[in-house]
Amino acid sequence: MGLVKQLSILIFLSVSGIFAYCAKGLFLRENFKSSCIYFIENDQIKEGMASSKKWVATYDKDDWAHYYYAWFCMKSFLQNGDVKQLEQSEKSFQLAQSLYGGDPLFYLRHSELKFLQARFLHDSKKNKDGIDLLKIAATKDPNHYYYYSLMFEKLMEINPTRTYGSKRNKEYLSKVSYSLKNYLRIKSFYKDRYTKMLKSKLGAMSSYKILKEIENDSNVQS
Repeated sequence: MGLVKQLSILIFLSVSGIFAYCAKGLFLRENFKSSCIYFIENDQIKEGMASSKKWVATYDKDDWAHYYYAWFCMKSFLQNGDVKQLEQSEKSFQLAQSLYGGDPLFYLRHSELKFLQARFLHDSKKNKDGIDLLKIAATKDPNHYYYYSLMFEKLMEINPTRTYGSKRNKEYLSKVSYSLKNYLRIKSFYKDRYTKMLKSKLGAMSSYKILKEIENDSNVQS
């Protein structure tokens, strides 16, 4: 057998081996992902915890592995009240985002964790972190109304004095304006409802300024 032919066979076997390895890894990854989705849909938190934890142990550089583990840790806390699950969820969400920061879902679910921390750990400042994460999610998918809608509703729901120091705080008012303006840019279904919420929360003067600013921006863009 000639040298060239031997080298060709070796190269073929090497490439085949690499392909088989990658295909196996992809199959296992999709299997883990499918399992996690199934456990979410069927509210099987314990099973999901075990599956996502095994996924992380198998592929510790997989962003989705850390995301699902974070999600199941968060849901596990709601079942058993173990604060350590909140801490692990925080670490895993951060890992998922560090591995791949382009998916808005990572930031959306991370914001849910922050709002849970604010509620159960009695730390209103976590609400601010949750709002910031929703804004990041919106920047990743700027033409989806949901992030702006949820951001606005959370800003109306929280106590701005505890979270931002005052309901006249510039950062707070800026985020209220940002979320409402971008929601109305895409969708108007809740326009009347949100306008009423705004007036009820901020009063006539502040709400008028925000609505006028949104109107002026809309006129400039059109």
